[in-house]
Order: sequence, then C-alpha cells, then structure tokens
Amino acid sequence: MTSRHVLGAVTRTAVVLILGSAIAACGGDGNGGTGGSAGGGRGGTTGAAGRGGAGGHGGAGGTGGAAGTGGSAGAGGSAGSGGGAGTGGSAGSGGGAGTGGSAGAGGSSGGRGGTGGSAGSGGGAGTGGSAGRGGTGGSAGTGGSAGTGGTAGSGGTAGSGGSAGTGGTAGSGGSAGTGGSAGSGGSAGTGGSGGAAVLACGSSPYARVNVAGAILIAGASQTGPITVAGSLCPTTTFTITPNTTKLFDVPDKTAIHFLGTQTGSYPSLTAESKYDKDSILTTLLGYAGLAGVSMVATNTDYTPVDSRWSNGTEAALYVLTTKSDTATGTCADVGGITYTVTGHSETIATYSGGGAATMSGGTGGSATLFITTTGTTAAPELVTIVGTKTGCTIALSGFSAGGLPTSQTGKLPAAAGATSGTITAMIGN
Repeated sequence: MTSRHVLGAVTRTAVVLILGSAIAACGGDGNGGTGGSAGGGRGGTTGAAGRGGAGGHGGAGGTGGAAGTGGSAGAGGSAGSGGGAGTGGSAGSGGGAGTGGSAGAGGSSGGRGGTGGSAGSGGGAGTGGSAGRGGTGGSAGTGGSAGTGGTAGSGGTAGSGGSAGTGGTAGSGGSAGTGGSAGSGGSAGTGGSGGAAVLACGSSPYARVNVAGAILIAGASQTGPITVAGSLCPTTTFTITPNTTKLFDVPDKTAIHFLGTQTGSYPSLTAESKYDKDSILTTLLGYAGLAGVSMVATNTDYTPVDSRWSNGTEAALYVLTTKSDTATGTCADVGGITYTVTGHSETIATYSGGGAATMSGGTGGSATLFITTTGTTAAPELVTIVGTKTGCTIALSGFSAGGLPTSQTGKLPAAAGATSGTITAMIGN
C-alpha cells in the first residue's frame, strides 16, 4: 500500500432537520210605560223594548191615597246586537213606598248590565250582560331570523276562545309564521397546504431515513439537484437540492445503501446501513438515521494520487474517524491510525495532512482510499475497511456516539469511477 498527498479535509455535517275583540252594536232605547194611578193603581205597562235598544224604563208608581204598589219595572227590551240592558223602573210615589221595579234583564250578546231601580225599597240591580263573542285567535308568531340557515319561525299560538256570551266561538288558531330565509353559507376556508407525502421504498414495516444531499468537493461542473435511489428499490427515485434533506421510508432493519447522481459529479454511494424504526433516534428526532449523499465534482483530478484513476477502474472511498465517549489515553486521539481494505492489497491510502496515518484533532482523522474494482453502481462491491492503531480498537459498526447507536453495517459499496462514503470509524480502548 502506498501513501500519497491528500486532496483536502473531509468534513461531515449531520442535518437534523402543524365556524279578539268583537264590537257590540248599540240599538236605540225603548220607552218605559206610564205608571198606574194612585190608590192601588198598578203600574203602567212598560213599553216594548226597542230592537237593539237599551231596556225599557219601568213605569212610575201611581199617585194617590195609600200608595199603590209601584209599577212593575218594564221588561228590558230584547237586546240588539250589543244592546244595553234596560233600566229598572222607579219606585212608586205615595203612601208606602212602592217596591222598586225589577231591573231589566241584560241584553244578550254583550249588553250592559241593567241599572238598579231607584229605591222605594230600591230596585234590584240589573243583571249583567252576557259576555261578548269569542276573541279572535292570537296573531301568528314571526319566523325566526336566519342565522346560518335560519330556522323557520314557530306558528303563532292560537287565540283562546272568548268567554261565551251566548256561547262565543273560540278564536281561530293563528297561522304559522313563515320560516326565515336561510342565511348564505360562509365561504369555505382555503385548505392548508398538505405536507408532502414521504416516498417509500420496498415493503413495510418501514424505518424513516433523513437523506442529506451534500457537496463534498465542489466544482464548476456541478449543476442541478441530486437524484437519489435506494439499493432495494433502484427505480424509486427522488431529487434533493444540495445542502438540504428529504425523508425517505425504507424497509425496517434491512441492509440498504443509497446512490446519488448529479450533473457534473461522480456517482456517489453511501455506507451500507440498517435503519431501525424502534431506535431511540426515531423517538428523539422522528427518523431512524441520517444518510449523507456526498458529491465530488468530476473536475476533481485524482490522478496525482492514483494514476490508475483515468482508466475508469478505480473507486475512491472516504473515511472519517471519531473517538468513543469513553476513550482514554492515546485511544482518545484520532491521530495515528492507518486504514486498509480487506482483499485489496493495491489500496492507496491518503490522509489529511499528508502523513502516513491519520492526524490528531479536527479533520485529522479523515482518509481517502483508492482501490481497483469491477463493481458498478448497479452492483457495487461491498468492501470492508480495517483501521489499525496499537492498543486501540477501530470500529465501523456496532458503536454509539453521544449515546446514539450507529446504523452502519461496516460495509462500504464500491464502484469503478464512483466515490463512496463517508463511512465513520470510531476509535476507543
């Protein structure tokens, strides 16, 4: 294996991306009869009651010796429609006071009660007139005003029948109120824009992945968005703008890698991973992992490092080293690590800083490995990278960082004329 000058530092950025009254007619009064002669003469006969008139006046008592009995009161005239009751006859003058005439009977149909005769022994009070015709039914209730669609007004309550005079008829029920016109419906609110559906790959159950499009090495040749496809569903593709992310549902706990293509960039393959829908990341962030599709411009010249690149047979593999949360001593330092690729003795490794191994601090733990492969983007070769530092362990799978487990399987797909990575290695004790 040969070490050459590195092209540049590789950085890795994780992008973490809710409305009745009846009117009585009044007739003329009837004339009362003339009172009888005195000395026991009887009272004169009362005049017949006028039609519709008030009751006839009682005849006056006769004048003479012993007072005659007061003439009987004239009978009240037959009531007209609404005629007043006859007035009681006056008591006879003379000896013993004539007995007051009986009060005229009240006219039918709403006549007034007769007035009691003047006293000898005072006439009895006239009988009150019968009650008027039945009241007219109550007016219909007005329909309720429309609110949003006004409800029809309830029919008016029927008027209560008038108290019977000569049996007044009950008032007719009021006509039902006309329903209020319905209010015009409010204009519908404009629906909120729906969130874009998350594209799915393969069969459920699914684990959600946040795919990030990144430019690893920029160049003037790069234009347009990045097109992404999953290895388990190569015909299911989506595009993302560089330096943005998009959610993608993939089969749960199943090994998968992503292929990114862009005009002016080499094809880019991500590290193979198994995304777990039940992981703590899903609970905390809403997705099971982050996959970075890192593009390298095609005007990046790798030949000074690997002269075989121009043959179209080489793959460039990117590695980034981090340290374990519990690492101590020299194993807490990302420097001093060398990387090889299993089964590829022709590997050319370059390290940040230009040394023969990784360097300490910052981006010092990055490396680029070049291998010759027959793998293609449709059928890549899955390779294993091995890191070595005396007294330390270098893991590319099965580790946690900041309490969050990695989804990497430790395999990196490699294809001729393509770049792969970045795959993360962790140093610890």
